[in-house]
Amino acid sequence: MLELLSIVMFTSYFIQLFHVAVSVYGLYSNVNREVWINPPLSYNSRICVLIPAYMESVEGIERTFNSIVRQRYPRNLIRVIVIAEKDDVDTIRNIERCLPILKAYNIKYDLIIKNSPRSSKASSLNYVLKDVFEDVVCIYDVDDDVFDEYQIAKAVGMINSGYDALGVKVYRVGGGILQNLTTIDCIFWYEILLPALSRILGYPLISGEGLFITRRALNTVNGFPEALAEDAMLSIYFASKRLNVGLMNSIIYEKAPSNVLSLVKQRIRWHRGYFQCAYKTLKAKIPLKIKVILLITYLAPIGLFAVSIAFTYLVLTIVMSINNTITLWWSLAIILGSFLAPFSLIERHHKVSYTAMLLYTPYRIMLGFIAPLSLLIPKVKWYKTVRT
Repeated sequence: MLELLSIVMFTSYFIQLFHVAVSVYGLYSNVNREVWINPPLSYNSRICVLIPAYMESVEGIERTFNSIVRQRYPRNLIRVIVIAEKDDVDTIRNIERCLPILKAYNIKYDLIIKNSPRSSKASSLNYVLKDVFEDVVCIYDVDDDVFDEYQIAKAVGMINSGYDALGVKVYRVGGGILQNLTTIDCIFWYEILLPALSRILGYPLISGEGLFITRRALNTVNGFPEALAEDAMLSIYFASKRLNVGLMNSIIYEKAPSNVLSLVKQRIRWHRGYFQCAYKTLKAKIPLKIKVILLITYLAPIGLFAVSIAFTYLVLTIVMSINNTITLWWSLAIILGSFLAPFSLIERHHKVSYTAMLLYTPYRIMLGFIAPLSLLIPKVKWYKTVRT
């Protein structure tokens, strides 16, 4: 039993220290400016915006529809497809109430009601792919707020330059302390860790929100993978098919989880999705370097658990006078590495709450204890993050 615990501890420490090292590289290099592309504008492709909807409010639907009508792109080249579940009567009613926003700007739209039981976001997207004939497909979630009026024009310009798919930055924001902590997570991922990982991999990881992909590429990977983290899984498919994927310098804002329970459910769902991706990575026919780094990346929840283990070990060292110099230094490196995120944001001049910055390490310790729950608790069906 002791040997098993030692293996778990060593593995989690190794994974977390790898992420700390990658973060340091991302922080003190110019990789951010090199990875995030500012493409030329283009206005010559038909685009289909897919919006899967589930238990949505009028306010969230309006926010996303208004983001679309703000886009400076030919209206006759945009079509919006909203997918709702047959039993989600309130959402269907709310969507119908908001559709005049699109109609007022002469944007074509379809509301498609999915009859089969909901299983995942990917299942909703795949349900309508047979009705998509446009050159480019874009994925927005309800509650997405896009202030970049040229996001679609930029994406089309980037795809016209040879990319098969691209991702954007997604910042989860809000006024509360918990939401500020989530914002720090997002900024650190998109501004520091993701660019560094992309450079080391030679291949970027992308988010499912604000995903732009050609219809041809989508057919190549046979649609969206049925997984809890379909966007992370999609990156494996892209790598195995040798598709040209990039990161576009544009931001989508969405509300962060509004309470601890919603955050915990979201993270358990993400962690399970990452473990699915780790298993898929082992089986995927991709270059060894990409396989190894993707595997370490998708085992990040185990690395996050190291923060909690390190904190516990330091407390036990003080209380019980445990004397293991190597483990002690490793634990200190893990804890100090968790301070890297908030303090790096000061260096990059991002405006975040100072209270949230001070609470960030305890927040990471809490998330670390959640990680093993992703493997231990029974299967659950949590498909909606509460953000209000």
